[in-house]
Amino acid sequence: STWSGVWRAAEALCGAWRYESSQTGADAQSGTGYRDRAAPLLREAIASLDDDVRKAPDDAWVVVPWGFSHLLMAEIEAARGDRDAARRELATGLPALQRVESNTPRDYWNGVAWRAAKALEQSLAAGSPR
Repeated sequence: STWSGVWRAAEALCGAWRYESSQTGADAQSGTGYRDRAAPLLREAIASLDDDVRKAPDDAWVVVPWGFSHLLMAEIEAARGDRDAARRELATGLPALQRVESNTPRDYWNGVAWRAAKALEQSLAAGSPR
């Protein structure tokens, strides 16, 4: 498999997790199967792109999927109750994405994940539970 396919599959699973979790009457466990299937795919995408991002930290083609994989992992870690891991993922993904945001085509940018990560960052800074 390629990083692109793995990343897109993980994004889709995270979208399904968000949808299931947002439904009226959803409990805390709604969508966790999607979430738990997304996590290893996100880690695989990150590992596949680590060297490329290190070599070209301003290349949106590789930084965007790598950075958003970190942001999605931050959401997953926060949902699992590991706030420190969520902070670490945000601290890695947010600055990398901020570096390339201005030269990234909008259709390649995950606005939903970006807004969720910024909200999570504020929540973690305030010390409130997610």
